[in-house]
Amino acid sequence: MNDDLAVARHDGEGLRAQQDDILAVYREAYAERLDDPFFYPERFWERIERGSYREGFRLVTGRVQSELVGFTLGSVLPADTAWWRGFKGTPDLDLVRETGSRTFGINELQVRPAWRRRGYAKAMSEALLADLPVKRVTLLVRAENIPAYTAYLSWGFQVVGQMQPFDDSPLYEAMVKEL
Repeated sequence: MNDDLAVARHDGEGLRAQQDDILAVYREAYAERLDDPFFYPERFWERIERGSYREGFRLVTGRVQSELVGFTLGSVLPADTAWWRGFKGTPDLDLVRETGSRTFGINELQVRPAWRRRGYAKAMSEALLADLPVKRVTLLVRAENIPAYTAYLSWGFQVVGQMQPFDDSPLYEAMVKEL
């Protein structure tokens, strides 16, 4: 189904070299939310660029011919990570304990609307997670994003709670998948 999708893995430098293309995908994927300050493209870029300097950062791009149709990115969570800040309620201490090599956090998975429902998100996710020396993967998803939410459940992720990682961010479902 996705034989025409060319996936490639990049490091932080690769992310920064593709800023214009990444932001073009972002603007299409989040078109209906761009009037919310949390979703301003400049704020989005600031968040992902900061993360691109982390140890264990990965970006996977998906291109059809030369057009960037989607990407996913994340990094291994450091022992002193702020990932779990904003967890609602009292989390299981084992859930939020990080060692610096235990968990990979997926920060973004985006596919341009015209290219969705072709298996590209799953193909890019598999490439992102391939050969990772971690025990589990975590991500955040808005519950009202039904296509993404149901896809993650079908890929083996389980909801572990709700999080609001920034004061002005939406409330997200926190999901974890054991590898």
